[in-house]
Amino acid sequence: MKLDLKELEADKKRNFEERLAFIDLYVEWLKKTPNEIWSKQQKELIGGAGKRRKEGRKEGRVNPEKDRTG
Repeated sequence: MKLDLKELEADKKRNFEERLAFIDLYVEWLKKTPNEIWSKQQKELIGGAGKRRKEGRKEGRVNPEKDRTG
């Protein structure tokens, strides 16, 4: 399989630009959204990630040797 380095560089640039555009959209949303709403969403997101990690450990899907998050 031959890699086209120019194509990879173009993909990298496009991905970076998409990330910056998303950040701009998210910042605008944060500015116009009341604290109570976005902080609740962040709490749910972070809490859900912790819950999934804990469930993964119980089910053996997360290697405790590599999971240093507690």
